Amino acid sequence: MLEGQVAVLSSGYLSSKENLEVLDALKSSKLFREDQYSYILYPDKDLGLFLDKNTIPSSKVNGSKLLKELLNDGNEQIISKDCEGVYHFNCDFNNVNGLISELNLLPEKYSELVKDEHNKILRVFEDVFNHKEFTGRSGTFFGYEGLGSIYWHMVSKLSLAVLETTKKALKENDKNLVGRFFDHYFEVLEGIGVNKSPKLYGAFPTDPYSHTPAGKGAQQPGMTGQVKEDFICRFGELGVEIKEGILSFNPTMLRNEEFLKTQEIFR
Repeated sequence: MLEGQVAVLSSGYLSSKENLEVLDALKSSKLFREDQYSYILYPDKDLGLFLDKNTIPSSKVNGSKLLKELLNDGNEQIISKDCEGVYHFNCDFNNVNGLISELNLLPEKYSELVKDEHNKILRVFEDVFNHKEFTGRSGTFFGYEGLGSIYWHMVSKLSLAVLETTKKALKENDKNLVGRFFDHYFEVLEGIGVNKSPKLYGAFPTDPYSHTPAGKGAQQPGMTGQVKEDFICRFGELGVEIKEGILSFNPTMLRNEEFLKTQEIFR
């Protein structure tokens, strides 16, 4: 998740070399969205069809004496077998607590098997539903801050984190290191809306928008928190610094192309 990379970059814990390794890995990861030249919140994934949910592999069933005996007895308190021979957990289970309760309610004849296989059945349940990887709404839909979506505020937080790591590297006087940080920082900026065409951005590029889902232009207009990070980054590029109560300017990151080369009238 992009929040994780931003957090570790902002923490100040890593060395400049390690920060670069994080940024290089991020750029080559599934979080980078080529069409928008920016970063999504979470790696996209195939959620599978609804009808494929709650399907227990036959190997898991055959590996359990309890489940096989329940099926042979026609007891459907825990699992059932449909007309196509596919196994499913009781559809009334909302979570593992429902399964545990029903295991405790099984007839006395199954008590020894329940005792022996209690944890095994819970593991099968987790293997089928994979609750440990559930990340809330973000992992179950594609709009807003969901799968495949760019959340622009987080991209600006990334730009600020890269600015901070670049400032750190500048103090180390390693030109090759600093050059690579510059590449990452200005690449992140290029992906932000104001630097895009309206066709690519999907809206007026100077207007702030919350997110860009996969296959759509920018969505949900409004003055988001993103603007705060963008202002801080701009002051960072201008080289505004305060140290020991003294205001100074060190515009090392300010590019020559920011300035007009000929006299013009601003409209």
